[in-house]
Amino acid sequence: MQKAILPLRYIGISQPMYGKTSHIGLKAIDFGWNSNYYEQSTVLLAPFDGKVVWKKGSSNTIAFESNEKVEFADGTIDYMTVITAHDNNAPSVGKTFKQGEVYSHSGKAGGVPLHCHLEVQKGKFKPYTEIKNTSYDGRYNSYIFPNTYIPYEALFIRNDELFTANKANNPYTWKKVGEMSNLIKIVKDENYDYKWSVDGNRYGDKYDITTQNGFGDTKLEEEGWELVLKTNASLFYGWNDNGVTKYFACGLEKSRGVNNQELEMDCVKDYNSCMAIACVGDELYFGSQEWIIKNKLNEAYGAITGMGLILAGKARDDMRKRLEGQFHQLAGRTIIGEDKEGNFMSYSIKGDDNKGGLTGKQAQEKCLELGFYNAIMLDGGSSVFREYMGKYDISTGRKVKNALLLYRKKKTQEPTEPTIDYKAKYEELEKNYNTLLGDYKSLESDYKTLIVENNDLNSDYKVLESDYKALSVENIELTKKLKQLTTELEMVKNDNAVLSDKLKKIKEIVN
Repeated sequence: MQKAILPLRYIGISQPMYGKTSHIGLKAIDFGWNSNYYEQSTVLLAPFDGKVVWKKGSSNTIAFESNEKVEFADGTIDYMTVITAHDNNAPSVGKTFKQGEVYSHSGKAGGVPLHCHLEVQKGKFKPYTEIKNTSYDGRYNSYIFPNTYIPYEALFIRNDELFTANKANNPYTWKKVGEMSNLIKIVKDENYDYKWSVDGNRYGDKYDITTQNGFGDTKLEEEGWELVLKTNASLFYGWNDNGVTKYFACGLEKSRGVNNQELEMDCVKDYNSCMAIACVGDELYFGSQEWIIKNKLNEAYGAITGMGLILAGKARDDMRKRLEGQFHQLAGRTIIGEDKEGNFMSYSIKGDDNKGGLTGKQAQEKCLELGFYNAIMLDGGSSVFREYMGKYDISTGRKVKNALLLYRKKKTQEPTEPTIDYKAKYEELEKNYNTLLGDYKSLESDYKTLIVENNDLNSDYKVLESDYKALSVENIELTKKLKQLTTELEMVKNDNAVLSDKLKKIKEIVN
């Protein structure tokens, strides 16, 4: 999957988002130019593999849409459209470009000073709505594109990107290729199935605590599932049992369909009022541990407990009993949740205890700011690690109790119908029709000839039929005479035999 990259290599901003000149209410940025970096500040490189799908107006505004879903700088996965304006010779609709190819330029189209106007649209292109006289002096109209995205949350910059020294000309923090932000938003790809899992071992097991690389769901991986996200999970503690330290999760630990801790144990029931999550297929269910046990635990493939931050869009300060100390201290944090649309949200930040990171309250405020609808805070401090799409952005050498995992697997594609060349099919049928039409006309001529011949033969037949009937009558009479003559002949033969015998006797007498 491609990362979407800022088209210009030199960052010098002549008008920021929501600017008063012509950007009132717009997440648009104007990029100026620099004589020392003329090419880098005027040449636009394709942010991804895509196609020009729209072009309009004297400003030569174009929309460049990604061919496939791309990775946003904030971790979102979706289609992206980059809208730019003012190229004097903007490419035409239908032109395609590979990522990194020159596809456009800064310019003066529309009667403006040399610059590039840039906006980002989440998803495939949708046209604008015009609102007149929106600038401070009434000279400019605003063209409002739907689903616009903050550019620095959408576009990465290259590792060799050039910046202005003057922060006033670049007030934003851009993320470089290869870096991940604290927030990762995971939008389900319709081409994949997803599944959540918890990996952990029962207390007292040799591996009841494990390093980050030791976690994974081997069963799912053997079935072809691909790991998307892995984070540390439960808070935990050690208990000395006759010289052997056993490690217990604070609250639930259901891993790969098995409860590693009995529900009546203190390490579980002491945290009934805390927030827990249940992994049921591709869904995460949030609620109090008590509610999860009652309603979702039996069907859950995995389950863990943590500190509740937000539930159904509301901040909760009643879902962290017995974890207050961990909540209030400054520390690195691991937070898992979802927004109102059901997109998965991962927020992780480094920080050792009281040496960086966030307090629980700060984490809660941050989650509300970022649009979390449900959010649970898990273990923090030196336990924090996170792997996303095969790469760690936060690592630790510490052993922890368990890990929360998100997998995906490519959906089985239904066999597609073979493509039919309807034009060729039509041409073939037309050819066959013309051949048959010729045969038909030839047969029609033969048919007409045969009709005439048939009429003549019918006339001859009628004459012959009449003769036949007359001859049939004669034949009957002759047959009768034949029988009579046959009878008479037999009688003559008999008489002849008698006479012959008498003649023989006479001859004997004469002799």
